[in-house]
Amino acid sequence: MKKLFLSFFALVVLVFWLMLNTFVWHDFSNSDKGPQGPYHHVQRRIGSGNSAPCEDCSRITDQVVEHFTHSMKKQEDNLENLRKTITDKVEQHSSDNLGEQDNKVIKLRNNITDKVVKPYTQNLKKQEDNVNKLSNNADKVVEHSSDNLKRQEDNVKSNNADKPAERPPDNLKKQEDNVKSNVGPQGPYQHAPKKIASGASTPCKDCSEQIIDNIMERYNHSWKRQEENVKVLRSLLNSSCSGLTKAIVTQANTPVGSEVTYDGEKRKPYKVPQQVFDVFPKDHPFLNKPLDTCAVIGNGGVLANSSCGERIDSAQFVFRCNLPPVTDGYEKDVGSKTNLVTVNPSIILFKYKNLMERHRPFVESLNVYGDSLVLLPAFSYAFNTPVSLRVLYAIQDFKSPTQPVFLNPDYLRSLNQFWRSQGLKESRLSTGLMMVSLALEVCSRVDLYGFWPFSLHPYGHQPLTNHYYDDVQFKKRVHTMPAEFEQLLKLHNQGVLRVQLGKCPPDTR
Repeated sequence: MKKLFLSFFALVVLVFWLMLNTFVWHDFSNSDKGPQGPYHHVQRRIGSGNSAPCEDCSRITDQVVEHFTHSMKKQEDNLENLRKTITDKVEQHSSDNLGEQDNKVIKLRNNITDKVVKPYTQNLKKQEDNVNKLSNNADKVVEHSSDNLKRQEDNVKSNNADKPAERPPDNLKKQEDNVKSNVGPQGPYQHAPKKIASGASTPCKDCSEQIIDNIMERYNHSWKRQEENVKVLRSLLNSSCSGLTKAIVTQANTPVGSEVTYDGEKRKPYKVPQQVFDVFPKDHPFLNKPLDTCAVIGNGGVLANSSCGERIDSAQFVFRCNLPPVTDGYEKDVGSKTNLVTVNPSIILFKYKNLMERHRPFVESLNVYGDSLVLLPAFSYAFNTPVSLRVLYAIQDFKSPTQPVFLNPDYLRSLNQFWRSQGLKESRLSTGLMMVSLALEVCSRVDLYGFWPFSLHPYGHQPLTNHYYDDVQFKKRVHTMPAEFEQLLKLHNQGVLRVQLGKCPPDTR
């Protein structure tokens, strides 16, 4: 547009200049012919036949030069004015265009803020409010249950002062179980001692240790695989969840144009476009690939100083959760072998700025996992989808050997219903329990490491960090880890899987 405008004004200048020169030349020619022209004296003298010297020639020449100079000066002034006019108009036009573009950019930015950022922020705020309400309710339940437990204890002491009871009455035991099931993900009774102490005359110093001792009494130390129990549970999982064919999104189970419903929220389904379908694997990675031994790593602080690295690496297939460190000295306790690792989008958000800036640091962090599957919950929540796709594209662009795949929300819904039928009541399963469930379908033998949701060690009661690599605590009670652990302990005692606690002995398998 700018070039067209300049060409038009250049043409106008050329036409104006031609017209001006024509007019001046015409005026100058007429002035020579007419009686009033600067040469009329010369013509008159020549016409008279007088051969006398031309006394007025010098004066006439001066007049001609002066007239011509004046005309040229006027032309220069006109051209200068025209140049200024053109320059002003061009600058004004450019400024108007830039202003219009700025307005469009501002409008676009405001639209993005209104349509994307604000709803996303509001959604997060609602979720945070809901979690806070659940947390407050849980605290009230714990406090109420703790008060009831204290009353029961006082009653038992007063009624049996002369006969020390060897075990608590049955209804007192039920009270303990109720408190245990209502405490957050850091382990049953982690906060209970504080609650009980606040309502009692004497602090309850040994509550957590007593709970852990109770668990360890029920823990089968001489574990033995029970083949029939394994077959029954695998059959139940296969019929209910079909993890072999449904756990991961593939081109076979999710065709182009299909509508994927998010499992974590009620939103408009995601319609699979061709470019996203093209990145799905053609077949399920576990289909027709039976696995013998599998290890699922839970990242709990109980893994520290466990010397379990060698046993973990001896498994045929190793599941890891949420990009845990497997180098820098952790190899002795947790091993380094990885065949599948999950990625929580919150890690991408807080550690790698949602991959909105540089991608290389994230891709380089995956090098320690070799050619493992990188499992992403792309369709659990709507805001997970673009983040997961950016992870996939970054891995492909930098030619990382890792293989990004997406969790199937249909599988997660089925899995949640299955564990509800087993008595586990929670809004969302932890990633660890999801991986244990998948391993129980695809592996003949499953060993668990780092699954211990309590703040004290099972042997010795020494304090533990939340993870083997840091002590970052869960901010909200999204998962009921103690309730999940009770399910795993039940399967351990039934010989379906083995939960490793404490140090690992030398591998004799």
